[in-house]
Amino acid sequence: MAVKRMRVFAGPNGSGKTTIIKSLQSEIPFGVYVNADDIEVLLKQSNVLLFSLYQLNISEPEIQTFFKTSKFAPVKRNEPDLWKKLSVKENVLHVNTKVDSYLAADIADFIRHNLLVSGISFTYETVMSHKSCSTWTLCSFRNNKRKILQKFRVA
Repeated sequence: MAVKRMRVFAGPNGSGKTTIIKSLQSEIPFGVYVNADDIEVLLKQSNVLLFSLYQLNISEPEIQTFFKTSKFAPVKRNEPDLWKKLSVKENVLHVNTKVDSYLAADIADFIRHNLLVSGISFTYETVMSHKSCSTWTLCSFRNNKRKILQKFRVA
């Protein structure tokens, strides 16, 4: 059985994170790749995102609950009812509001959290420009420790 991993490429803007990832992807099994910039591009093209791209099965209540309690995109956008503008039909997220980097970052956070809890190996890149970015993994781990340890078979 392959070891499950969470890989983080962190560094300031323009430091070459994406370049390094692209050069290594064919040689190293990164698992699911989560990139907020890619999510933003996809959503701006069609206002939909397939959760199956991330090996996840997501329901509408899951994403809406996440956005009801998020302190990032709804606050930054001054849009407390943002959760009402997100729907999921057949594992496809439909966005009925303006797409921006704040929304994409929160969706990436939601995806990472679900991958972690599900025990699915994944890789992501971040500039960790907001204090919540540096604590989300620890908080996700603390809140779901037993489930994560079982999925990753860690003692």
